[in-house]
Amino acid sequence: MRQSLPAAAIAHEQGLDQLQNGAMAFITLPDPADMPDAKRAVYDRFPANLTRGLLCTTTEIAYGYLDLGSAFPKSLLDPRLREMVILRVGALSRSAYERMQHIGIAHSVGVTDTEVAALAWNRADTTN
Repeated sequence: MRQSLPAAAIAHEQGLDQLQNGAMAFITLPDPADMPDAKRAVYDRFPANLTRGLLCTTTEIAYGYLDLGSAFPKSLLDPRLREMVILRVGALSRSAYERMQHIGIAHSVGVTDTEVAALAWNRADTTN
């Protein structure tokens, strides 16, 4: 079964407004059942539409992206701070996809709704 994914979900979106207005191009995602062994091995590392979209580029790019994504959680950075950094970078880059993916994770490591909102709106004081 082939599915389409907004091209901007592969890179960083230009903002939630484009998602809501349907102003993005779509790409056809490869079906995992039809993938050559090398691409299927990458997909099996992280079986998600994001990986399927990355595999529309090159296997090397997909590997690099997944390596980076799996290295960050293993760092010495406190998980709460890590998720706050990810949410802030997501806000600065206007990546609705990144924010959507990490708000739940942030909540699971103790980031509050007030802090999530402050990170999105560039408020330095997240304690009020």
